Amino acid sequence: MIFHVRHRLKFSYTTPAVLGPQTLRLRPREDGSQRVLDFHVVLTPEPSLLSTCLDEHGNVETRAWFVGATAGLDVLAECTVETLRQNPFDFVMDDDLGALPWGRRMAEARPGLAPCLPALDQPEAASLGAALAREGNGNALAFLMRLNKWLFEKLAYERRPDGAPQAPAETLHRGIGACRDRAVLFCAAARSQGMAARFVSGYAEGDPEKRLKDLHAWAEVFLPGAGWRGFDPSSGLACGDRHITLAASPEPPGAAALQGRYGAAVAGSHLEAEVMFV
Repeated sequence: MIFHVRHRLKFSYTTPAVLGPQTLRLRPREDGSQRVLDFHVVLTPEPSLLSTCLDEHGNVETRAWFVGATAGLDVLAECTVETLRQNPFDFVMDDDLGALPWGRRMAEARPGLAPCLPALDQPEAASLGAALAREGNGNALAFLMRLNKWLFEKLAYERRPDGAPQAPAETLHRGIGACRDRAVLFCAAARSQGMAARFVSGYAEGDPEKRLKDLHAWAEVFLPGAGWRGFDPSSGLACGDRHITLAASPEPPGAAALQGRYGAAVAGSHLEAEVMFV
């Protein structure tokens, strides 16, 4: 499928702001599931220097530097992307790691995945993960599909445009969460079973009749023999050709569409964001 996406981020400041370096992760990645046919970004005010690179997780980052004060920052990114993965299960998993929980087996087999493996104790997420793994008889793919479905069916959806994701325990306690809360909880539960998982930001087609969308979040899990595979607990589905990935990182800040700072003399800022499938 081919999608044309327009993503706008407009910041206004209470007083003229001196901008620090800004990091944009708005160019979709290119891999076996998607390729970028066109991309461009326009920033107002115009930066004094613009540089594009790959970060440590393989995401495309654009770094912008500015001179002088400004009343606002306007970022307009447009892309045309062809999605390629019609079947999200087009793989055969290696069975080297056996039944869940994998414990340290993944870390020992793939040391490069260490940042996406368990780092913090999340007992509530671990309890959920253990229960769902037992239901799937320790089968990795069965566990991931059960986890994806459980989060979709058991948690109420909350649209919360701003703010950091909730901690997994808070999401479970409240029984409600935005897409980023579900993604963080999914990662925590998967990691509790020894699986490498990471947070993803991007776009999802959702209802094709609605052109206006939101920036979306889901999770990816590394499966031996299949590589990184996406699971969207806000829809209960594995990610195929209706998701467009922008960035992925072990922790949510590393996948943010835009990160930056402004001078401490500014009292505050206001963000208007719009994602449109055109």
